[in-house]
Amino acid sequence: MAAALVMLALGAVIEVTAVDAGTKKPVAGVAVDVTHLMSCFKHETRNGEPQVQATDPHPEALLKIRGTTGKDGRFTARVPDLNYEVTLSVQGNDAYLKPWELQRYLRALPELRKVRSGGEGKLEVQLLVVPRSLVEAPSVIRAPERAIEVARERLKGCELPASVAAPQYFEGEWYVKLGVATVRVNTLDASTFVIGCQTACCL
Repeated sequence: MAAALVMLALGAVIEVTAVDAGTKKPVAGVAVDVTHLMSCFKHETRNGEPQVQATDPHPEALLKIRGTTGKDGRFTARVPDLNYEVTLSVQGNDAYLKPWELQRYLRALPELRKVRSGGEGKLEVQLLVVPRSLVEAPSVIRAPERAIEVARERLKGCELPASVAAPQYFEGEWYVKLGVATVRVNTLDASTFVIGCQTACCL
């Protein structure tokens, strides 16, 4: 009877697949956290009471589940519902960027997490893991001067000012203002995107 209740309580499945940002292939040995959504009730708590609580009344062991992807790059968590968030664990492999390190390259990377329904009671989550070698490669644009060169090449058909303001770096992109337009330069792959185009030459 108890076993049946456990099976009933864990009637949902979250399947996590870790994918290498460079090779686009599944990665084994990636630590992931499957954490139940929490609500904050600080204005309602008393001294000694928890400051946050789960949105659903589950045992503490089911509020945060940590696992590691297998040889196929997948980790499957059996959970009571689908009100969970899936993230890379801070205790992950050092060959890949930690969650806080990814912040520096957010705009230069594809979507880090893709979530889709796998049918009733199932959630499929794809996590992008970024190898440290990808952001340490010689081709990565680290100098503002190089970002300006790439931006000028993108707008080589336009009449551009001889000197420009220092580009701004934000989450993996250089913002280079070249008069007729601003060029966003991806620091990882040197791809560009033109914004604020004012003439036909930069279309």
